[in-house]
Amino acid sequence: MGREICMPDLGTADAEIRIVEWLVEVGQSVARGEALLTAETDKAAIEIESVASGILQEVRVEAGDEVAAGEVIAVVKGEGGTEISTESATEPGPDTAVEAEVPEPQIAPAPAQPSGPKPSRKGMFARNREARARRPAGGRRHAGLRDNQRAVAKRLTRSHREIVPFDMVCRIEMTAAARQLEILETELQRRVGYNPFFISAIAGIARDIPCFLSYQLGDEVGTHEQANVGFVVGFDRALYIPVVHDADGKVPIDIGREVSRLALKAARGRLSVEECSGACVVVSDLSGYPIQSFNAVIPPGSSAAVAIGGVEEVPIVKDGTVAVVPAVQVTLTVDHRVVNGRNAAMLLTRLIESMEAL
Repeated sequence: MGREICMPDLGTADAEIRIVEWLVEVGQSVARGEALLTAETDKAAIEIESVASGILQEVRVEAGDEVAAGEVIAVVKGEGGTEISTESATEPGPDTAVEAEVPEPQIAPAPAQPSGPKPSRKGMFARNREARARRPAGGRRHAGLRDNQRAVAKRLTRSHREIVPFDMVCRIEMTAAARQLEILETELQRRVGYNPFFISAIAGIARDIPCFLSYQLGDEVGTHEQANVGFVVGFDRALYIPVVHDADGKVPIDIGREVSRLALKAARGRLSVEECSGACVVVSDLSGYPIQSFNAVIPPGSSAAVAIGGVEEVPIVKDGTVAVVPAVQVTLTVDHRVVNGRNAAMLLTRLIESMEAL
């Protein structure tokens, strides 16, 4: 007799978890620890592993269906009729092979040369006209959202609907930060940008201003136990917010290593739910682009977002004389339901002090 497999609690803010794709077909063998299906939460699309070995006897939900945590999703029967204890699928752990070398892509063989007579120019023009006639009006095409895009769209819509944003802007001189960044990237032998320094500083400040550890969920206010800071990573049309947990207890070089590791996993689409969860504040760093400033969106479950504009050479007055220094504009967007203006100003004041004293 088969045993029921239930959808685990993935720690998602949404009640429903969407089934994206079954990776094992009914009748196929599945081993413990093997990816059974892909599911999509409000944070990421992840693989759900099987906790038992046997034959996938029945699938209770199809791709595209939405289920709740604890709902039966499949039935697995032991090979040879052996019994399997009832267990839920579990959330996948971190990818231990993240630093492994990515396999080289396989090169497709050259296409075979067409046989028969060479097509005439008249025939080619006729086919082109037919192809244009089949295009949608206005030259537009419609395609379904990819899994990551759908998850991002849901979170952005929810943020716009629920969160009350309030913005403050400041300018930070980056002379000291630029020197420290050069040292850090030499040590790490890779580019990480200013994220490690901003994450370290913001985490320490948030620990001292407790409202930044809070978030509003409906009529209740929750509190993060650790100063976790997320950072935005974008690839083409994919967007992720990995989280550096307990960031106030880590030095910039350790944060730099974690930023690199998480960004690599994001590029491979291998982030776990835990690695995308629990951010108190989110940092979006566009300092490498020629923009002055922008506003970042606060994800649900966070209190604030820090947007870092491009580094520019600007004139400032120092000791009565004018000097030209590298600087960025930083925009702090807070959820005004949990953070007031005074606390927002305090965070920016201390952030300026921390970054300019590196």
